[in-house]
Amino acid sequence: MIEQDLKRILTIKRRKPSPYRGHPRLFFGMTSLHEKTEYYWNGLNRKPSPFHPQVIFQYTLSGWGLYSRNRQEWKIDKEKAFITIVPSDHTYHLPANSPGWSFVFLTLQHPYIAERICTALKKHDGVISLNENSPLVIKSINLIRLTQKGLFANEFEEESHLFDWMCCAERALNEEQMPQRVKDLWLNKVRHVIEMDPAAPPSIEELARRFDLSRSHFTRLFSQKTGLSPAAFITTLRLHHVEEALRLSDKNLNEIALDYGYADANHLCKAFKREYGITPGELRKQLRNR
Repeated sequence: MIEQDLKRILTIKRRKPSPYRGHPRLFFGMTSLHEKTEYYWNGLNRKPSPFHPQVIFQYTLSGWGLYSRNRQEWKIDKEKAFITIVPSDHTYHLPANSPGWSFVFLTLQHPYIAERICTALKKHDGVISLNENSPLVIKSINLIRLTQKGLFANEFEEESHLFDWMCCAERALNEEQMPQRVKDLWLNKVRHVIEMDPAAPPSIEELARRFDLSRSHFTRLFSQKTGLSPAAFITTLRLHHVEEALRLSDKNLNEIALDYGYADANHLCKAFKREYGITPGELRKQLRNR
């Protein structure tokens, strides 16, 4: 299904890559290697962009190849992918005993995205399992479609889609690294404490005491186990309850703010807009219009 979609997209006359020097650039393609084809890439020998490093995302559609990094080697077969940085000490190639290798790839040239992905790869080998319905695969195909058709109005719209892809890639790396059972255990413990009194959410120090840990130790462990900071998780959980209250109750914004530990509607609106991109009032208006 993905291969067919990609073939249709790639037959469209391709728009030139972003022409704005120093701004994000996206390159992509689909490659099908046949048995015994010579194919070998060394991440240290590849010529990088003259402006900044590149992020490489490669997702296998069929067949398989080998990816190595830090003296480890992985078989990248169907529904597996790897994310890496160029230049860096890695290789990927088609071995002699492979029947072939078909994959889709993205190359992102953006200094901030490269920096963020490079930080994520310090804790992860970069190899991830993704099915066709995985958010990262869907966003990757959508990026190709938007770029191929030239649908970005300007560089700012393009950059927002690239940042969205970056966050999705970071989540995929984190979920691959952290067993879901351990992650859920930590999240549920903190969720239980917060929901005991939503109007007075605990401080990080109070949460740490419940775990018999110092603030710094608790923050570090929580981030390692869940991929989130405690403060970010508390904020997300509170705002999720706010969103539910906007949908399911007729309370005004000041009442909802007090119910979930915000000083007033103004503080709630600022936090809500940072998380959802719209104000509580705008969301409620949309819901009523529906």
